[in-house]
Formats: sequence, C-alpha cells, structure tokens
Amino acid sequence: RTPGFKFRSVQARNLKYVTNSTSPSFNFTLITQIAVENTNFGDFRFDNTTGSVSCGLVVVGEFKIPTGRAQARKTERLNVSFDVSSVRVPNTTSLSGNISSGILELSSHVKLSGKLNIMNIMKRRRHPEMTCFMKLNLTGSSVHDLTCD
Repeated sequence: RTPGFKFRSVQARNLKYVTNSTSPSFNFTLITQIAVENTNFGDFRFDNTTGSVSCGLVVVGEFKIPTGRAQARKTERLNVSFDVSSVRVPNTTSLSGNISSGILELSSHVKLSGKLNIMNIMKRRRHPEMTCFMKLNLTGSSVHDLTCD
C-alpha cells in the first residue's frame, strides 16, 4: 500500500499584513508538522521533496521535506517551517478582498517519491500525494478548517 501523508498541525508566526487597497500584502512563517504514516510491513524511504503553498492560483511559499524513513507500521513526524509572502501575487484586487475579510484561504500540494522495502525482498516505488486546504485568520494568527486529501 501507498503510505499516508498529511499535515498534522499548522501554526502561523510573525504575521504581518497590510489591508491598503492599493497595495495589500502579507508575510508570515508557517510552522507545520507533517506525518508520513506507513501501514506496511516494510520501511518506506523517501527522497528530498519540495512542496508549495498557494493563495488562489499563485504560489506564495515553498518548503522542503528532507530525505527520511518511515519505519514499518510507524508514523514519521517531520517539523517544517517556511516563509509565505504575497510578493508574487500579481492581482491586488482579489488579494485586497481576501485580506480585508480577515480570512486568507491557502492550499498546499506535495508529492513524495520513495521506495517501500519489504524484508529486503520486494522493493516498490510509491508516490504518496497530499493536497491540503486551510483558512488563516489574520486577526488571531490562527489556522482553521485544515483539511487534507
């Protein structure tokens, strides 16, 4: 089976945002805990991976997941922190609406690549994929409605 993969928790730190209608912006650090759940009877070794966080269709942050291993029938937890910024968002009118509402809707996508090694006999490539959606409350710096597929 393909191992499971999801965000267990997400926190926003050092949140700064401007609601000015001519040049709205945001900048913060996301601190996440990512869980790789291996229900197989063999180790799952995964490679370096880059994931992204988007606001609408624009990527506003990228993060790296280092090479690792989820042991047989265990969950590997990884702490990842990265910066998110609206510097790359070209359309300020849609961003202005999101920021003025006080809720910033974000999505994240990651695809791991690795090998499942069952008792050094069977080695299979597996590619768990995760897409998450979350809402960041700008006034309270808290993440709500975190759902991962």
